[in-house]
Amino acid sequence: MKLLILFFLLFFISCSRFTPVDGTYFSGQQDCFVLDGKTGLIENKEDHIKDYLHLKQTNSRLKFRYKTVSPGRLVFKTNVYKYYFKLHYKTPDSFMVSPVSKLAKEYYKNRDSIVFKTKYAFADPANSFTKIVFHSSRCFGCCKDLHLELDYSGNLKVTDNGSGYRGCADPELNDNYFGKVSYEDLERLKIILKYAQLQTLEWPASRRCYDAPDLTLILYQNEKRYYFRMNAPCVPIVSRPLTGFLSRLFRYEALKKVDTTFTYER
Repeated sequence: MKLLILFFLLFFISCSRFTPVDGTYFSGQQDCFVLDGKTGLIENKEDHIKDYLHLKQTNSRLKFRYKTVSPGRLVFKTNVYKYYFKLHYKTPDSFMVSPVSKLAKEYYKNRDSIVFKTKYAFADPANSFTKIVFHSSRCFGCCKDLHLELDYSGNLKVTDNGSGYRGCADPELNDNYFGKVSYEDLERLKIILKYAQLQTLEWPASRRCYDAPDLTLILYQNEKRYYFRMNAPCVPIVSRPLTGFLSRLFRYEALKKVDTTFTYER
């Protein structure tokens, strides 16, 4: 009886010590893990993002997987894709893993181990900007051809050139707008830029996504110029707060239609 009580006591203690990893983490090579309860996402710098994964955690393993169903000889066949990682250690703001399953090793190019940290470890104090130009192109549907320019004082120019398709509302436009971005939103943008990893960021050409707008981002920090271009679904996780913020500026509430026709850097 004492042994049984001791067993349950040790089991309870071991379970109570388990704290799952949660949140968004990056490596120094622009890899990303997103862990959110029973769902997750993994990313490396070159390949397509693996998202909508089922996640199971233990004290020593992070197990990501997803299933597909394909026709078999007699019945449908279930295919299970496993991305398993050994968890070496974890702290409140970092952890180290090693790929252990075949697909995980292939995805991370047989790397021995990877250290992931929160975005705060990659903070860049040079988070100011002189000017930002952002374009969102047409697609194979009703996506509009949109352009904006924002300067450090908050002056915002936006142009809507329509979708180009007759089946969509307002297919051909040249509507121009001007407005002032609030101090609060400019500060919010600076915080996003602080964690955007601009100095090492790449939007890899090896990722190919289609049937969505192409995004072009040009950002100036005084004389320094950053240029990025990619189809929207392929944009790295680290850049999504920035592209999401800029996309909302196309519909910014302070914008007023003007007669001036704006031109933009491409």
